[in-house]
Amino acid sequence: MQLTRTTDYALRVALALAARPLGVRMTRDALAAETDVPAPYLRKVLRPLVRAGIVRTRRGVRGGVALGRDASSVTLRDVVMAMEGRPALRPCLHDVLSCKRSPACALRPALLEVERAFLASLALHDLASLSRRPAPA
Repeated sequence: MQLTRTTDYALRVALALAARPLGVRMTRDALAAETDVPAPYLRKVLRPLVRAGIVRTRRGVRGGVALGRDASSVTLRDVVMAMEGRPALRPCLHDVLSCKRSPACALRPALLEVERAFLASLALHDLASLSRRPAPA
């Protein structure tokens, strides 16, 4: 399973904001520079995170971007789901009409299990824990 570049950027943004106390805002330019997300692309990254309540934005002189809730309550799964919806290994796993072989497919149960395990694993990692880990050398 491969996450989109936009989701990768969203994970970087969420981790950068999680490294700050709740409510502390960053300017969009500072956030883009710290996360290596192209500044023009940052708006596209932030929109789904704001809709999901993971991130808050505020306009104006004292505005900026901040985490929308406590970092310990936001998991990698939350960010991925906000950006991509439910990621699927194959479309036929959730839409049996997309493949005529789907009802009798021997792979379907195994792939569903893999997908569930992937999402469960993402749910084990919250932003607070990840933001405290030192970066690998």
